[in-house]
Amino acid sequence: MDFTTLDNKIGEPVERKFAFEARSRTGHLFGPGHAMVFLARDLALVPTLEVYLSVTRALRGDGDQLKGIRLLLERVRRYQDANPDLVKVADLVLPAQEAVILPNVSA
Repeated sequence: MDFTTLDNKIGEPVERKFAFEARSRTGHLFGPGHAMVFLARDLALVPTLEVYLSVTRALRGDGDQLKGIRLLLERVRRYQDANPDLVKVADLVLPAQEAVILPNVSA
């Protein structure tokens, strides 16, 4: 099955940097057409998750969802503390990841 765009209705993948196929614990399949990847080593991930938690709370997200975000945030912090040699600002490897910076398909 091609997970690049499937039926995402925008004509291009959401995620251009990583190619992947992921199955949720509920059995749903996702790929770059409907999902994106953040690496635990990304220095921007902790503040990104903090904002995500705040916005989800403001949108009255489910208590279990909020708990899951808090637990994820704690795991990412522990990962970064345990792996300081891997933690860095995300970057691109050009030309291999050039698709990341190509213009988006016009709406």
